Amino acid sequence: MLEESRPAFSSQAGSWEECPSKCHYMHIFVAEKYQPIEGWEFKLKDDIEMKTIRYTWLVATLLVVGLLASCSPKGAKKLLETIPQESLFVGYCNGADLIKKGNFEKYIPKDAAEDENFILLKDLVKSVKLHDLFFFITPEKNLTFTFFVKDFKQFSEAYSQLDLDGKREEKEGYWIASNKNCTVVSNKKQVWIISNDMGLDPLEAVKKYVEIKPEKNANTIPHISDIYAKDAGMYMNYALLTNLNELRGLNFNHNYAADEDIDWRDWEDDLKELSKEGVEQDEVEAIEEESPETMGLEKALPMLKEQKDMRVIATLSFEKKEIRSEIKLYDPEGKPYTSPFMSDVKVTKELLANFPKDVALIAVSSLGEKALDAVCQALALTSASESEALLAKQVICRLGGEIAGGVKLPSSIMDWDSAPEYMLLAQSKNSAELLLHLDTLLCQGTGMKSSQSNGVYHLDEDFFNSEKGAYYGALNNYVYYRNAPFIQPKESALENKYIASFVGSYGGLFVDLSSQSSLSTLVKQFTEYSLDGYLMVHMSSPHESTIVFRNDAAEGDNILEGLVKLMFQA
Repeated sequence: MLEESRPAFSSQAGSWEECPSKCHYMHIFVAEKYQPIEGWEFKLKDDIEMKTIRYTWLVATLLVVGLLASCSPKGAKKLLETIPQESLFVGYCNGADLIKKGNFEKYIPKDAAEDENFILLKDLVKSVKLHDLFFFITPEKNLTFTFFVKDFKQFSEAYSQLDLDGKREEKEGYWIASNKNCTVVSNKKQVWIISNDMGLDPLEAVKKYVEIKPEKNANTIPHISDIYAKDAGMYMNYALLTNLNELRGLNFNHNYAADEDIDWRDWEDDLKELSKEGVEQDEVEAIEEESPETMGLEKALPMLKEQKDMRVIATLSFEKKEIRSEIKLYDPEGKPYTSPFMSDVKVTKELLANFPKDVALIAVSSLGEKALDAVCQALALTSASESEALLAKQVICRLGGEIAGGVKLPSSIMDWDSAPEYMLLAQSKNSAELLLHLDTLLCQGTGMKSSQSNGVYHLDEDFFNSEKGAYYGALNNYVYYRNAPFIQPKESALENKYIASFVGSYGGLFVDLSSQSSLSTLVKQFTEYSLDGYLMVHMSSPHESTIVFRNDAAEGDNILEGLVKLMFQA
């Protein structure tokens, strides 16, 4: 574990638009057809539109309040009794602590108290037991939100007035409210929110959840109690990622995603967008004729199949100056997850000594022999030509375990006209042979010519079109690739205590966010949010990682308060 380390998750799942009315304090969540991980859209509505907000508005409130929240175990076990053991994903958060840590009331506009819809929202929030909010995904990809209510009458009345277009009914002892997007089912103690796009009857689903046998509920999942031991948490069965229909594969021979700005996951939608953007119809039709062929990802990356037995437990906590996340990997029995694809190679001083102290970003990792073999197998299936695949294999098979990449940014954002200086470094079994094959591969792939001097190769152009081109050569047992000539730093990255902590670990990431860094200056310029700290990922073992976002410039009693202030002032 790292001294002063506390990790963080940071994710965004949509876009914010500025509300033109005085009701800018309302963040309205409009849920489109549910797609796991993706497909959620955030929008702002004005006062008039607020009158027609449907149920999904409630979902958004719970998400916004909940996903960043801290947690307590009260009520968690009871709610887990109604969640299937076989769930692919279980998320937990404590909205009550979020509100306290974020000091939300301080930043709500004064005129909010005069708005009818805000009053209803406040009543709705008061009626919910915010300490324990759960959402889960079943093997059938059904997404459900569930929580307890303190005052069902208050909840139902407030919700009914906010969801004016919805339908209400009492059936088999359950209160049911539905609209075209979602259905709310409640036994007047617990509430379940289910998307109407799941292909199941919401009431029947809830009855099934309520009747789950003790040995089949989520409380039996190994280490599940960890997710409500901190401010927020999640459990994920890795099959959620490997079994999704949306992961239908890539045709790597035709990289349209790069060349034509097309996302392979939404091929048909992207073709329509191209038409809207003015691309000639004959060009669109030509692309359509060569649409991506489906290829199982597991075939290209056998490690995906291997990791279907992996379970992820992650926690999140908000502290005075830090956001911390702990991530642990387990097998189905709850033992630390191991895989033949995991590396047993640890980061060494020799690797880090080749990077400068003022590196703005550095990532270090390692790959085991079997993982390298899997990459070669994937290349054989996905490369544009057999010769290219063979050359790439000749490079990869000569790699050792350690790999790293670092970026040095200009001291001033005014100097960002040119490409930042970067370097890729990898341990090598035979540097001379590796460089020879790498040179051939780069020249063949780019069509450029290279020259060699004193064992250092020079390519006229690098991946980011640096004016200096690309340089690649050997450093003892390592080979490097960089967009500037290599000079041994006078002060190495080992002088940075956070980067030095990677020695003996299994990898990590460090991003300099000190007040004088160009990244912090850039963030300040565009968001008015002050930074003075770092972002750090630290792998203490192959199955355990810590993520830390540290900001000594954070305002308020908790780092969350500064983020809330930024959100309301945006």
